[in-house]
Amino acid sequence: MRDVAILRLVYAIIQSALGAYLVYTGFGLFGIIFGWLGGLIIPSIAGLILTAKHLSLREKPHPAKPLLKFSSPLYLANILALSATWIDQLFVLPFLGTEKLGVYYIAVRASMVPTLLSTSLITALFPQLSELYTKEGSDKLRDAFYVSTRYTTLIGFPLIIGLATLAYPIMILFAGPAYKEAALPLIIICFAALSSTIGVAIGPILMTLERTKTASLLTIASILTNTSISYFTLAYLNLGLAGPAGARTIASFVNLGMGVYALSTVLSLSFDKEALWKASAASAFMAAIIFLTDVVRQFLTSSPTQFLVFQLRWLPVYVLIGTAAYLIALVALKTVKKQDIELLEDYLPTRLKWIANWLNRLAA
Repeated sequence: MRDVAILRLVYAIIQSALGAYLVYTGFGLFGIIFGWLGGLIIPSIAGLILTAKHLSLREKPHPAKPLLKFSSPLYLANILALSATWIDQLFVLPFLGTEKLGVYYIAVRASMVPTLLSTSLITALFPQLSELYTKEGSDKLRDAFYVSTRYTTLIGFPLIIGLATLAYPIMILFAGPAYKEAALPLIIICFAALSSTIGVAIGPILMTLERTKTASLLTIASILTNTSISYFTLAYLNLGLAGPAGARTIASFVNLGMGVYALSTVLSLSFDKEALWKASAASAFMAAIIFLTDVVRQFLTSSPTQFLVFQLRWLPVYVLIGTAAYLIALVALKTVKKQDIELLEDYLPTRLKWIANWLNRLAA
């Protein structure tokens, strides 16, 4: 499971980082293609090596029919998910041109960074969910959904809100002034990332329950929503890049709402409401502290007074202050439980056990 999560994470990082770098260095749309290829080839080779370690090539091969029966719904779901990811970008090209598509691509890829961890983990957990359902029934899947909403929100929300808060300087510092226009669509798309983080376990659980048709219909509904709103905002409202970004966000919330409804017809769902509101409150506090930090920086230095525009050396300071503010807010709200620290301690390597001990003393 850990290897699958790592491979998924490496794939996403290479694809995003390499594609963004090549676009920035002048490769244009070919940079996106090379980013795809790099993201696919390197993890694929690593995956084949890991597979060869666990499966002997000399043994009798496994029958193909059961493998195809199991994997074909997953292929369909992945193809639809890929379509949902790219549909709004297909509208940007004819209406706004290649230059705007490059800017929008940077915003989309940047918005995916905070969700890499939760997406990688939930993908790796899919086989475990299947085993859990087979052995102990749907009640355990309900518990798994509840737990997933807790940890994906506690980890994902501050990353997403932090990215949205620092979107403008991040675009300038890492992509260059030419891509500062990507800041607005990035902020809008971050709201889509919030809903995706909350419902990250819906798709895998539907697949575990063999509700492939339902999962596919949810993705199709998201594609249709994104398509219609993207076309309307670009063709009639002339909203620029904010149009498809808003369409992506609305489609994400539609997908979440329909997914929760579909899953609730077969499972008695419950969210960790405490974690949701406390993570939201702590993230809002973090954003406020970051804004206040920038006001203080402008007051104490002779830098221009443009809001949240600073040199690269200041970025780690803002990140550390934001992280500290979020952790302080979590402690003040008494969010961290004993079982959270125990779970963290189980997953941390020996050299990092001190983090769990430190959090335990802080939350006590």
